[in-house]
Amino acid sequence: MNEPEVSYKCHDCAKQLSSTERPCSFCGSKQRDITLKLTDSLSIHDLLKTTAKKKINGKTKVTNIQKIGDSYFKETGRWHTLVRIIDKVEDRYYELIKDQETKEVIKCENGKLSKHQGHGSAKYKKEK
Repeated sequence: MNEPEVSYKCHDCAKQLSSTERPCSFCGSKQRDITLKLTDSLSIHDLLKTTAKKKINGKTKVTNIQKIGDSYFKETGRWHTLVRIIDKVEDRYYELIKDQETKEVIKCENGKLSKHQGHGSAKYKKEK
């Protein structure tokens, strides 16, 4: 929230006054009208995730995952626009990440899903 704006006016003559003027230096009245202005902002962010499944050899398997929308990056405290498509049928991986404020492309990756190893949830598990 931003700092509040406070203004003081004489109730009788409506002249602008400082907070310490008592009585009014114009008409002598001791009544004041105090206006307090508060401002704030709100931003709404949304992320849509879809998952497509298909029966393959009698088993239901995920064939396509898509994430499109806003993603908050904790390390920088900034919002990014994210587009991620994982298509297992077409062996395709696409990811685009842009900074919402600067519009700078942070990451753009487009290639075969089978070559996309060792990233995110596809990272190799440490053996115990």
